[in-house]
Amino acid sequence: ARFCSALLSNISDCDETYNYWEPTHYLMYGKGFQTWEYSPAYALRSYGYVWLHILPALFHSRLLKANKVLVFYFIRCVLGFFCALAEAYFYKGICKKFGAHVGRMTLCFLLFSTGMFISATAFLPSSFSMIWTMVAMAAWWTHYDGAAIFSVAVSAIVGWPFAGALGIPIAVDLVLRRQRVALFTQWVIISLCLVLVPLVMVDTMYFGKLVVAPLNIIMYNVFSDHGPDLYGVEPWTFYFLNGFLNFNIVFLMGLVAMPLGLFVDNMLKQRSPGYVPTHQLIYTLSPL
Repeated sequence: ARFCSALLSNISDCDETYNYWEPTHYLMYGKGFQTWEYSPAYALRSYGYVWLHILPALFHSRLLKANKVLVFYFIRCVLGFFCALAEAYFYKGICKKFGAHVGRMTLCFLLFSTGMFISATAFLPSSFSMIWTMVAMAAWWTHYDGAAIFSVAVSAIVGWPFAGALGIPIAVDLVLRRQRVALFTQWVIISLCLVLVPLVMVDTMYFGKLVVAPLNIIMYNVFSDHGPDLYGVEPWTFYFLNGFLNFNIVFLMGLVAMPLGLFVDNMLKQRSPGYVPTHQLIYTLSPL
């Protein structure tokens, strides 16, 4: 399914073309358009993120003497391959946390989701963050806490900074509920050293000054005069419409999953005097 997406899915976002394919073409072939986000005056986009996709493309291009069209499809196939790996790990985590039956249903929902078909091979930081968020959730559910923290860091620093909010439940679980402050601190430092430092070095080299691209995006979108409404603001109903278009009835089922789970938990508490209610459901489902 993901390879079908690589070959058949359209590019539906202008940012994908001008903010990522154009810089990729420039770095590989010496020609390409530059958007204002890559201007040193703003420095909102990271060349480090682009280079992660260029490295396999250069290998393919020089080893097989592939033309530009084949390189384009090769990058999309690589994206689809890694998304499939993340989904498989996500499925494994769900099976361990919620059982094989829930895991099989989730895999089926992902396979036939319109949103996943479009996003899996999109050359966008949001798709990159989606992949690493699935890895983070699966690592958390399978008790690989260090991998979960590291995956959130990759998602937020290299991909989309605002996706870091999805790691808050993991941090709350580790620091407040399980009291693993030392482990959390250790992996935060490791992640910053292995992810943020190389990214800053690459971007500083290309922009000719010290640049922390994730911080620049946050400052521009949140703390500037215009905020995130530069290109207009959608009504609050957009999220429900978009969720339904991407996941149809599964989105509606997801909205009621947490309150329904808490209701069942409370019912079991009332009917079984020895039953101890668990609040892990809140931590587990809140990022989703």
